[in-house]
Amino acid sequence: MTGNRGNPGETPGNLCGRVVAVIVSRDRPEELRATIMAVQSQICTTKLAMLVVDSSEDSSVTEEFQDVAGITVLRSEINLGGAGGFALGIIGALARGASWIWLMDDDGRPASHDVLQGLLNGLRARQLDAIAPAVLDPGETSRFAFPYPVNGRYLFNRADVAPDAFIPNFAHLFNGLLVNAATFFSVGLPDLRLFLRGDEVDFLFRLRRAKQRFGTLAAVAFTHPSSKNELYPIFGGRLHVVYPGDPWRRAIQYRNRGYNFVRHRQYKLLAVDAVRYPYFFLIERKFDVLGLKEWAKSMWCGMTGRIHGSEPGQLATTPARDLA
Repeated sequence: MTGNRGNPGETPGNLCGRVVAVIVSRDRPEELRATIMAVQSQICTTKLAMLVVDSSEDSSVTEEFQDVAGITVLRSEINLGGAGGFALGIIGALARGASWIWLMDDDGRPASHDVLQGLLNGLRARQLDAIAPAVLDPGETSRFAFPYPVNGRYLFNRADVAPDAFIPNFAHLFNGLLVNAATFFSVGLPDLRLFLRGDEVDFLFRLRRAKQRFGTLAAVAFTHPSSKNELYPIFGGRLHVVYPGDPWRRAIQYRNRGYNFVRHRQYKLLAVDAVRYPYFFLIERKFDVLGLKEWAKSMWCGMTGRIHGSEPGQLATTPARDLA
């Protein structure tokens, strides 16, 4: 595998450069405040700064942080979605000389004061280009916020993964992912066109294609609201489907899913979806034909590359909405 070598950024063996935590926020001041405090509490051996990307409709949300030492606020007058927010934040962090960039939403945060140091230690020990913590459900920290693939199974319970385990070539982005700045010159930025939901999957596939060395360190914990309210088991729990409650989020989810499967040639996953979603809508939801049609329409928009803006198949005409 070919990792990052030389500037820009630091090599995995040299971690004396600066870490910039990029926090993407929209209209959640209490969540943002808690995340900033959690980042400020980190005890580590490297320099740490924060860059907050704020697209809140009310600019006063981040005014209290604008003059705080170590925090830079970037205001966006439009909702760029999660993908655009992270892209803007990464560019801002690179421009400020970041060696390592630590990515998170305003509602995700390190679970303890030693998370960053644990990630830095993991990077050094394994000579990685990027590393992620295990993402836990804040209301039930014995469970993962999202399932992890281990030995051909998707695991939901933290106890099912060895405490010192390392899950290679997989991470739930962008929840606490620590990335070598040089990686972005190899992989690129999160895709603004995906807006939200699916941008992290696209970036995961791109990390693999660029042969970056990365994975998840189970011993280090991060919290983020889980997907359990949107995840539905089928076939006795052997498969699951994602079904967001909001129709707009469903459309974005399925559109971006179709796009990612075709772009990254994940035809096996596309074939599995062609079975599980019709089964879910027709059997589990008792002949929800309208739901099946909406799923098929959104998937087809993504598969044919119509991913512009915040609506499937059309330019952004939707009022600004919360980030996922």
